[in-house]
Amino acid sequence: MIQQINLYQPMFRHERRVFSAKAMLACAGLIILGLGLLYGYGRSQVGLLADEVAGLNAQAEVARQTLAGLEQRLPKRGQSKLLLAELGRLDKELGQKRRVVAALSEGVAGQRGGFSVYFEGLARQRVEGLWLRNIEISQGGKALSLQGSALRPELVPVLVERLSREAVFGGLQFHTLELERAQGDSIIFDFRLSTVKAEG
Repeated sequence: MIQQINLYQPMFRHERRVFSAKAMLACAGLIILGLGLLYGYGRSQVGLLADEVAGLNAQAEVARQTLAGLEQRLPKRGQSKLLLAELGRLDKELGQKRRVVAALSEGVAGQRGGFSVYFEGLARQRVEGLWLRNIEISQGGKALSLQGSALRPELVPVLVERLSREAVFGGLQFHTLELERAQGDSIIFDFRLSTVKAEG
C-alpha cells in the first residue's frame, strides 16, 4: 500500500517568523547600543573642545596682562615737534599754491595761458629786417616793453601795426617809442617800445 503525503500544504510546512520578539529585542538593543556610542563620542568631542576653549581663554588673559604691563612700563608716545613743524610748513605752502592757482584761474595775474601767448603773437607777426633783443612782460601782461634793431626806421611802425592784429595785444597802447642809430653803425637803428594796458 502506498500513501502520498503532500508536504506543500501549510499545515506540514515549518513557518519561520522574521519579526519574533527575540529579533525585535535584538534590533532595539543594537539601536540603543549605537545611540549610546554616538552620544559617548559626542560628549568626548565636546569635552575636548571645551578644554581647548579654556586654554585659549587662558592664553588671551595672559596676553592682556602682558600688554597692560608693557603699556605701564613704556612711556606714552607724544607728538613729534619736528613732524608738527613740517606739517605746518606744508599747510602754509599748500595755502599759497592754492591762492596762486585761484589767481591764475580767475585771470587776476594776467593771461590764463601764461606768457607764452605773447611770444606766440610776436612770432606770428615777424617783420623782415627787424629783430628783437629784449622782451619784458610785467604786471601780469599789462605792461610790455620791446627792444630791438631794424635796418630801416619805417619797419618799427609796421611791427606795431602787425601786433595790433593779435588778440593778446588788443587793448594795449604804446606810450614810448625811442628810435636812434646804433653806435658805430650807420645802417642799423635801435628802438624801444613800451606799453601799458589802456584805461577803461
